[in-house]
Amino acid sequence: MSLSLIRGLTASVISNVSSLKRQSKRLHKYSNEVFGQSFTLEQCQEAIAKANGFYKWSDVTDLAGKFSSDKSSPFWTIKTRNDVHESVLAALVRVNMDINADHPVVITGDKESALIGTCLWLEAVSLRKVPGLILVETDNPTAEDTEIGKAFMSLGKDEEFSRFRVIDARQKNLAVSISTTVRDWVWAVGYVLSKEDFDSFENSGGNHLLKSVASAYEVSDYSGNAGYEEEVSFRVIEKAAHLLTNPDIYINALLRDMDTNRAYGLRLDIKNYQEKMSKDVLDKVSNIINLTAECNARLGPVIWEESKYTPTVVLFSKKSIGSEVIAAAVHSMYYTRYVSQRDIRPILYFSDSGSTSIPRMLTFGSNSIIVNNSISTDSDVMKSFIMERALFASTNDGFLSFSGRKWSFKPQ
Repeated sequence: MSLSLIRGLTASVISNVSSLKRQSKRLHKYSNEVFGQSFTLEQCQEAIAKANGFYKWSDVTDLAGKFSSDKSSPFWTIKTRNDVHESVLAALVRVNMDINADHPVVITGDKESALIGTCLWLEAVSLRKVPGLILVETDNPTAEDTEIGKAFMSLGKDEEFSRFRVIDARQKNLAVSISTTVRDWVWAVGYVLSKEDFDSFENSGGNHLLKSVASAYEVSDYSGNAGYEEEVSFRVIEKAAHLLTNPDIYINALLRDMDTNRAYGLRLDIKNYQEKMSKDVLDKVSNIINLTAECNARLGPVIWEESKYTPTVVLFSKKSIGSEVIAAAVHSMYYTRYVSQRDIRPILYFSDSGSTSIPRMLTFGSNSIIVNNSISTDSDVMKSFIMERALFASTNDGFLSFSGRKWSFKPQ
């Protein structure tokens, strides 16, 4: 069947569904005049549905959703597909390629792998009608200059892409306000450490102690109730690190401002963990925190709230430590926030840096698509619980290979 015929049939279906909705509203409005008694809108909808061959009205609404005639659908919902999009989608369907919470998808190969990853991500966010995250490790100046931006243009979705929130975490001053939970800020800092330093920091209790002090500072400073799960600015982590590196002066002052139970718990943590912490690793953690603090991300739209309804693109580079921490913090808004609900948002990571390693923030790769020309399977990230179950795909000269199957697609 030709694409022009498919598009014509789609337009016809959308028109007919809209007509049924108008008919049901008119019938409801004039039901008393026609039948001598008033009927609810729901009753009129069921009558119109049965009169037009549907079993029930929900069949009409389901049809509306499938063909995107529902104006309540988010702006990134796919309404039409150009020839390139149809070709790539056909390849994905032919090789039975999808993303889920059990198996991250890793795509390697030529630059066309970005097109495959972008299409797969776009289909996922459109189907689920939830915003997703795109992480781009790059030295390109803008999102449009990356292969991901070019892929959106090839798919005919550049207008939708222009409405995504783009955060260039490599800049010194960011035009947004970034906050996340104390737990996720500490993890974001830890992900930048080497695997050995991270293990030392965690096993010595430094990870736990930094979270405890940060949470205690937040409560003391603002008289709030911020535990591990409430979002806070990075300033809280800065202050906590300062307290840990100058314990004799500041910790006691902090304890005096706390209630008895919380003060007792924090004293116990300090007694149990502070002596075990490696000074060398603590200095590295403090350096990462100081470099991240230079990325001024306190004024502007609040990404913690905006990420609930808008897709986000983050540009970062491993050459800028602070940008990697910021990227990990935004990653937590689409991943950690939804873990307990089993509703993790689709996440696409793309790198044109030429590195064979991937950021440690992707250790838990559920609902993730990772696009990189070449990836070392011996890296620490690839040995983690979820990533070791990753499914691998590759592109080469307009062909997609996955799970023992191969299919061609039109790259442009």
